[in-house]
Amino acid sequence: MPLSPTPNAPHGALPSSGVPNGSIPPGSAPNDPLAALRDIHLPAPVEWWPLAPGWWLLIALGVASLIAVAIYLYRHIKRNAYRHQALLQLQQLAGPGERNSLWLQSLNELLKRCAHSAYPQGHTSSLHGKTWCNFLQQQVDNAVVTPEALALLSDGGYKSDSHVSAALTTHANDLLDFTQQWITKHPRTIKQPAVDTAC
Repeated sequence: MPLSPTPNAPHGALPSSGVPNGSIPPGSAPNDPLAALRDIHLPAPVEWWPLAPGWWLLIALGVASLIAVAIYLYRHIKRNAYRHQALLQLQQLAGPGERNSLWLQSLNELLKRCAHSAYPQGHTSSLHGKTWCNFLQQQVDNAVVTPEALALLSDGGYKSDSHVSAALTTHANDLLDFTQQWITKHPRTIKQPAVDTAC
């Protein structure tokens, strides 16, 4: 059956469905432009093993550093173990007790053993008198001690016990302080004994 023209329509125009031009007819869904896209594909997780060469180099450097520090600490402790032992013996001498010639001799022997441990090739055991006193001052030149106290190490062995005991009443603490300074501060490299240091 031929279509009848719509009233008031131009000659030859098709009948209109009542929908404006360019509009989507009711009941039809528009094309979704995102429907054709694929889902996002995440990359495979990065495995931590095997390690990259840079990590192996970093680990090797770290291990080498730890070994070097351990060796240094071990040698340092071993080289200075005699200081710790000398300080323990000094604590015993600093305890309560009579300060006499025997006490002064023990303090002097402690310094001798410590000097021999620090300078085994220095022939320190043969030093005595003012030479010994000068040697002690030369190794630790910033140690604080009164000349009267240090003189007891130089010639205390040649004086009577009563004289030494009387002098130690005043100077024993100075000698203990000087001995502690010498044990803790003397360098491991021996210096030449001073010849112009008054004792």
